[in-house]
Amino acid sequence: MKLCTILLAAGSSRRFGENKLLYPIQGSSMADRIFSQVYDFQKLMRDISSCVTVVTQYQEIETKARSYGFSVLYNHHPQRGLSSSISIGLQKNPDFDSYLFLVCDQPWIQAQTLGSLVRAYQSSEKGIACVSFKARLGNPCIFSKKYVPQLLELCGDVGGKRVVLSNWEDVLCVQVKNERELIDLDTKPV
Repeated sequence: MKLCTILLAAGSSRRFGENKLLYPIQGSSMADRIFSQVYDFQKLMRDISSCVTVVTQYQEIETKARSYGFSVLYNHHPQRGLSSSISIGLQKNPDFDSYLFLVCDQPWIQAQTLGSLVRAYQSSEKGIACVSFKARLGNPCIFSKKYVPQLLELCGDVGGKRVVLSNWEDVLCVQVKNERELIDLDTKPV
């Protein structure tokens, strides 16, 4: 399987009040926390042909991403919403079997969870896999290349969940043990 991991890191953090990806969480920036988990995930999955692409609007995030060996694409129009970053990541990485999408404001996601998600997806016959806790769907999600046209049709601040729900019969849900992994920080922790 050829897998492209696309990290979505171009949001404007309006509700957060500052660039949340640079905000420290337990001694590391939010971006460093997720980048290090994705880096560790890559080491776990040596048997898979893969790449990591970060889509951002921030030079500071580009610098951090490149320090992990990840490629970087710029979203020069982040006001167009999440769908614009998805589109940029897909259009610049056309030759993969599957695409793993992560949002970069989930600082507690674990490399082992990413590995479990990919392994479950590989052994299933489903075209989509996402993590969940009980009945709550979450990120990250993997999409087979057959869903690229539907992902490219997304507009505005809409993510892949719309494609997941439209193709429910082809979705594998992989349960996480710790609900905290699914928390995305839209406001500063109290």
